Amino acid sequence: MKTRIHFLVIFFITTSTFYIKAQVFFDEIATNNIKITPISSNGYVVFPAIFPNTPVGYIVPKNKGTNTIYGSGLWLGGIDQGGQLHLAAQTYRQTGDDFTYGPYPASSSSFNWNKVWKIRKTMIDSFRNNLYTSIPPVIAQWPAHGNTALGQAAQLAPFKDLNNNGIYEPNLGEFPCIKGDEALYAIYNDDITHGETGGNKLGVEVHQMIYAFNNPNDSALWNTVFFNYKIINRSSNTYNPFYITWWADTDIGYYYDDFVGTDVNRNLIFGYNGDNYDESSGSTVGFNDYLPAAGFRFLDFPLAPSNDGIDNNKNCIVDEPGETVSLKFSMYYNNNIGSHPPTTTNPTTTIEYWNYMRSLWRDNKPLKRTSIGYDTTSTIPPYTYIYPDSSDNQRGWGSGGNCQTPITFTNSWDEVSVSNIPNDRRILGTIGPLVLPPNSEVCFSFAFIFAYDTLHPNDNIYPIRLLKKRSDDINAYFSNQQLGGCGCYIYAGINELSDWINKIYPNPADNEIHLELQKSKGIKSIVLSDISGKQVLFKNVNFLETDILLNTSTLSDGYYFIILQNSNNEKFYHPLIIKHQN
Repeated sequence: MKTRIHFLVIFFITTSTFYIKAQVFFDEIATNNIKITPISSNGYVVFPAIFPNTPVGYIVPKNKGTNTIYGSGLWLGGIDQGGQLHLAAQTYRQTGDDFTYGPYPASSSSFNWNKVWKIRKTMIDSFRNNLYTSIPPVIAQWPAHGNTALGQAAQLAPFKDLNNNGIYEPNLGEFPCIKGDEALYAIYNDDITHGETGGNKLGVEVHQMIYAFNNPNDSALWNTVFFNYKIINRSSNTYNPFYITWWADTDIGYYYDDFVGTDVNRNLIFGYNGDNYDESSGSTVGFNDYLPAAGFRFLDFPLAPSNDGIDNNKNCIVDEPGETVSLKFSMYYNNNIGSHPPTTTNPTTTIEYWNYMRSLWRDNKPLKRTSIGYDTTSTIPPYTYIYPDSSDNQRGWGSGGNCQTPITFTNSWDEVSVSNIPNDRRILGTIGPLVLPPNSEVCFSFAFIFAYDTLHPNDNIYPIRLLKKRSDDINAYFSNQQLGGCGCYIYAGINELSDWINKIYPNPADNEIHLELQKSKGIKSIVLSDISGKQVLFKNVNFLETDILLNTSTLSDGYYFIILQNSNNEKFYHPLIIKHQN
């Protein structure tokens, strides 16, 4: 068991909920190589591993049972028009919550909102193809609308509005809009007394979608989970500045031997093993000789304040149309165990949370680019990114540099180069500054990416390079598939049909399916798999064959994938519905 400084907490566990201060519903995502559990209805992503004999956390590879993140969640903070700080954040919830389930206002939410809506793309496709005799509950109960009589917003979760009347009507074939092959959706708000931080309410409503793709042939996608957030200001305040932070307690296997870092240009914060072996300890399973790195890359950002004279997205253009913000701050702090300056440990007051969001220590001293980052001398200038290695050496964004007036560094600043002692770190990445007026909303996305090195034993640096490469692949995929934004999205993550197949018919299929293949692709095999990935049909193809007939008469009604493979071992996936006529 991981040793922590905790208050006494009593749990009552059922098959679908856990209790701490109040009952909170949770679920998990596990469609690829990562299992994240629990994901709660009030915004907590992973609860501390105090569940006896139950793996809890960011478990990856999911069949190994080793944890990489002990806890994570959203921190939000802003200054109102009167100069008052408002802040909502959660770490371990020992003293209560800052967020509660359901739409704003909190007083309007019944227990029906204590829910995480979990849905797969295959279910939506089957529903769209009339394969169900009744509407699946998650589709029928999709939280598309609030109760306006109780002060809730009319429009909530996104859905495909086929007749454009603004009303969710699944009985007419309308369906939820999700991203990925599996998605978890939750709505929560901070309209409660903030038991965690003691901060003033912001009056915000958060829409959270966590999703993943089931593609084992893409190592980057197979080891990535995406997070999409819409934050709506339901209060009468204007917050300026307003910051959004993702907080994570990175535990790369064994929790007490870790380092953290930032790649400024990639908008990436990450954790990695601080030495060359990751041991097991108690119930904590280590990675041993073959070490990983894991981190969060921000992919999609809100718009920056207009005409502020700042190159917010670091593209060497100031105040261009559509300019967004980017990673503004990254920071870390230590657990309260071990020998650390007290000002670098767990926050206990509202202002200390706010400080950490903006690369300040608990005592309001700025982060410095030296040693552990904490230095009270006046000769070292403030810096805003923790352990960026050499990623900020050319511009010096963390010291106020930019493309026009760069501040250059010749030394690498990372935990290895300064000979830090590995420990139990928390890391934060903050985007902003933003202006959030009443009734406005912001949308952003990031991805949790895991890189496991199985080729270089006892090397804790190579996994970082692999993580950065995978993060580039994920960033390109996210952009190419146009996964940004918070509106209605229909997953288009498969290869274009015309590149591989001229025609495929009928779809839905009954007893047979015809494929007219592109000869230029050199297709050598065809596999039909069910939604679990089990192969149900295989056919070798001569490269001269272009007209293929597959017998589907013995297959049950349902959702399948056609998988084509060519001589270059490239693969193409296309969904297929089988529905036999009576």
